[in-house]
This record gives sequence, structure tokens and C-alpha cells, in this order.
Amino acid sequence: MDTAPSRPVSRRRFLAMSAAVGAGVVGSGSFLAACGGSTAGDGKYAPEDLAVMQRFSSSGLVPGNVRLPVSLATKSEILDDAATAAYATLTARVVNVQSGATVADSLSATKHGEGLALPYWPFVAPITEPGTYALIIDGASPDGAAFQVLDPAKVSMPVVGGKLPPFDTPTGDDPRGVDPIC
Repeated sequence: MDTAPSRPVSRRRFLAMSAAVGAGVVGSGSFLAACGGSTAGDGKYAPEDLAVMQRFSSSGLVPGNVRLPVSLATKSEILDDAATAAYATLTARVVNVQSGATVADSLSATKHGEGLALPYWPFVAPITEPGTYALIIDGASPDGAAFQVLDPAKVSMPVVGGKLPPFDTPTGDDPRGVDPIC
């Protein structure tokens, strides 16, 4: 597969996407401001007042069904369960940042908030290749919330389906500094 970008990524776009990945919080303005779904216009907040906050780290994502939980925020606060009552479902798509191709469309996430101080919407996107992607909430900035999917061989922590690294355990004959051994 040819991994060369079909359209160049501008310095501004690269820096914006890098900041989004590094910060984990995507603010309004040039990054991402809005929410979508069947109730987008019914809420207390206008789409331009809402920002999407990433609730995931991009450091260990590998190809497969990638879970991308997000929360809603304004410029001044992360919205609690009561403030997001009108946002039961959000919809989005995932775009390859380098090629601009949509790799997962019509994604939907239902709000998880009962008993939680801060609700979240867990998107799950089928990503088959390593690369840099953006989760774009319907009606929002085309830049989206950036994340990177890595080759599993380059991820230092064990991934789903992979073998755990071997390690020596304490035994009765060789406690290896553990006292007491239960």
C-alpha cells in the first residue's frame, strides 16, 4: 500500500493535529466545536459553543475496533450529565488526515452518564491501517479531533490478542524478595 499523502499536510494543520493529540483536549475554534446527532439543535448550547474533549490517549491505539470516548465542553467547563441532557446521541466519521479519505462513516455513540460526574460518548471505529486520523463530529470543524493509530509491533504495551511478556514469579523455593508469599 502506498503511504505517501495524496494531498500535502500544511504546517498549520500538522501543528493543530499535533497539539490535539498532545493535549488530549480539543477546544473550539480551529480544532473542533460542535456536536451532532439526532438532538444537536435541541440542546441548551449552540454548536459553536460546544467543544469535544478527548477522553482517550493516542499513545497505544492499534488497528482494529478503536474505542474513542469523548466528552462535551464549553470554553470554560466540561459539561456534566444535567448540562448534556439533550445530547443523548452523537454522530461522527473518521477521516485519514493524510489522504482526506473517510475510513469510517455514520458512527454513532450513546451518552454514558448515569451516576457519573462527567458523561462520555464512546465511539468505536474500525481502523485497519496505522496512520493519523481525525474523529469529526457531524456539523463541526473539518479538522476534527486528531489521533494516531500505530503498528502493533511499535507499541511497547501488550495489545489485545498479543502475548504478555514473561516474568519470574516468587515461589516457595525462591521468594524473589517477596515476604510473605500468600
